[in-house]
Amino acid sequence: MVSVGPTTSMRMESFEREFIEQTGVKLVVGKGGMGPLTEEGCKKFKALHVIFPGRPARCWRQPR
Repeated sequence: MVSVGPTTSMRMESFEREFIEQTGVKLVVGKGGMGPLTEEGCKKFKALHVIFPGRPARCWRQPR
């Protein structure tokens, strides 16, 4: 896992395609939807974007 943070998925839209290309990641987990650049990057580099809603993500991140 690269990062778990409080920002929205769409905020990363302008960087995500390039990030997928340069790192070779196959799974991008976010709190919300992404845009057409991420969709294009996922298709081209065979990656998957999945949504993990904000509240459950916060609970998952906290130590038990």
